[in-house]
Amino acid sequence: MSRPTAHCLSALGLADLIKISAADLRWFAPNQTLEQAAESLLDRGVALAVVTRGGEGVLAVRREGGSVRRITLPPFKVDVVDTVGAGDSFSGGFLASLAERGVVTREALERLPLDELERSLRFATAVSALTCTRAGADPPDRAAVDQFLAAQGVDNG
Repeated sequence: MSRPTAHCLSALGLADLIKISAADLRWFAPNQTLEQAAESLLDRGVALAVVTRGGEGVLAVRREGGSVRRITLPPFKVDVVDTVGAGDSFSGGFLASLAERGVVTREALERLPLDELERSLRFATAVSALTCTRAGADPPDRAAVDQFLAAQGVDNG
């Protein structure tokens, strides 16, 4: 491992929450599966690692007790116009959903029930999907996301 790569990985361990694309995670850990690489972030001290996988959805990993819990969600199927801004809109949607649930500290993130974490991930996935239906980095507003989720039959309460 190169010195810059090792330095970046050590810095990642300072974060409570990491959102990283599959492509970027593969760059850091080319000889590991995405699951292994995400779990290695937990070993560095990260409380929650979220890996966006484009058309394959999202993977999230965190520790609960002595075991690693994984959540995988499929993507929403949309007519893609442009993927610019998809990752940023996912991050914004995820952080907004966590904040709405009062999750603004590491302790709250660690205590967040898995079903609530899944709802926040699903909301973020919807924000990202809707962004991809538009040209440029043009994320949707909350009403559009709520309408999209309802049309998908998703109760994201």
